Amino acid sequence: MKAKDPDAPKNFKLEVLLRKLFDHYDADGSGEMDREEIADLLKDTCKELDIPMLSEEDLNELINYCDDSGDGLFNFEELFDMVAPILEEEM
Repeated sequence: MKAKDPDAPKNFKLEVLLRKLFDHYDADGSGEMDREEIADLLKDTCKELDIPMLSEEDLNELINYCDDSGDGLFNFEELFDMVAPILEEEM
């Protein structure tokens, strides 16, 4: 897995798409997503794009790697950094 580059430019279309997904899957409207909300987002997105879903082990590894704050919750920036590289490969 590549290290994240916080200074890398964001793909605008992908950012808009992920913002819409974030807002939809942030079920409680807290501005943060928990592991279950992220798993639902990834499952539905992978199904929609017809790409293989991550295994539970890979999902846990990805979440642990990308959880910058270590609190088990993801704000939009953390979610973008985690999901964007996966989607960019498939789009």
